[in-house]
Amino acid sequence: MTRSPRVSFLLMSVTVVAAAAVLRRGQLRWGATHTEISTLLAGDEVVPEPDLTATRAITIHAGVDDVWPWIVQLGQGRGCPRPRNTPHWRPNSAPLVATVLPTDGQILPR
Repeated sequence: MTRSPRVSFLLMSVTVVAAAAVLRRGQLRWGATHTEISTLLAGDEVVPEPDLTATRAITIHAGVDDVWPWIVQLGQGRGCPRPRNTPHWRPNSAPLVATVLPTDGQILPR
């Protein structure tokens, strides 16, 4: 028994859409626990029923005193811990235009 090309195309399309839906859900919750996903965060009251929510997380096995000095240096012109001349996306720039934010590539000892 052979399938017609239309049936094969329909089955393939349904499979791709279902796989995309499953993968997208995982991507929007990457690394976050159920508790982190369901917790209200600052600013959630501004849009009480958003069309899309994304909560991504990572676990850092270090204390706050070790991590905070790194976090406060993130951003343009702050000694961001990344290789020099790494392209980053700048908000409010033309869509899909990479900009280079220069940095000295080191963590400042503050």
